[in-house]
Amino acid sequence: DFFLDAAAGVGYRFSNHLSAGFGVAGLNLTGDASIIPGPGFVWEPDDHTLIALYGPVFRATREMSDKWRLGFEFRPNGGIWNLDTALGSMNLDYTNFRTGITSAHHLAGDLWLTLAGGMTLGGSINVTTTDGSRIFQNQLDDLKSGYYGSISLSLKAW
Repeated sequence: DFFLDAAAGVGYRFSNHLSAGFGVAGLNLTGDASIIPGPGFVWEPDDHTLIALYGPVFRATREMSDKWRLGFEFRPNGGIWNLDTALGSMNLDYTNFRTGITSAHHLAGDLWLTLAGGMTLGGSINVTTTDGSRIFQNQLDDLKSGYYGSISLSLKAW
């Protein structure tokens, strides 16, 4: 699958090391998009460390060298998929949170390769008709936690 996320916001710079503001994030813009508004902050306690909250996404990264960044993140995850079955069209909504370690490596220019891995937490599954009527709600409360891994290319243009 191909996913595209974007975020924009406005804020106030309290010092050279701390900014706070409000913004909006668009997650999975190439599929069933989620638009999430929220507060945010960016704190840079030194030249090599960044601690940030972008709406529901928390990140802490450390620049190990000019070409390598190591970090931790906690973020919402999941998606909505439309299924066509003999019973009709329905939506499968899977939500969870993921927490893990990221390792970003500079490839060339503004292009970075990021490897990530960790755990998924607090998952749930709901199936609804396309008009929103609930067909099935996960009866197991939270789904079991599991492992995840990802590889992504990022363009760090700003």
